Amino acid sequence: MSRDDIAAWLEHGGEPLSVDSAQEAATAGREAGWRVVELTLTEPTDKAALLRALQTAFALPEWFGHNWDALADVLRDVRPAEGEPGVLVVWSGADLVAPPVREIALEILTERCAQPGAPFRLAIAGG
Repeated sequence: MSRDDIAAWLEHGGEPLSVDSAQEAATAGREAGWRVVELTLTEPTDKAALLRALQTAFALPEWFGHNWDALADVLRDVRPAEGEPGVLVVWSGADLVAPPVREIALEILTERCAQPGAPFRLAIAGG
């Protein structure tokens, strides 16, 4: 998938996009002026570790509740900076998360993508 393909997907949206390269997706997002949030996992990850990684990647507040409802709530407030068209989340290492945990996280992120307002996109690299 080329940067142009990713840029077109950013523009028009849709379901989460499977990409070959997290770096390529992040670069395409930055070139298009988007806020890029990189969620990079490098080892097997459980729910608690995934929620900590999400807190770090999104720079969520310390009071973040570390549960699925809290994640869904706080993601509503994640917005692009002034002049940026949207938020692109590039998730690499999703295959390192236990399937039930990964599915819930994907559901929450996908629901956020469907919310009105500034565009929010999810690109998943590998697995």
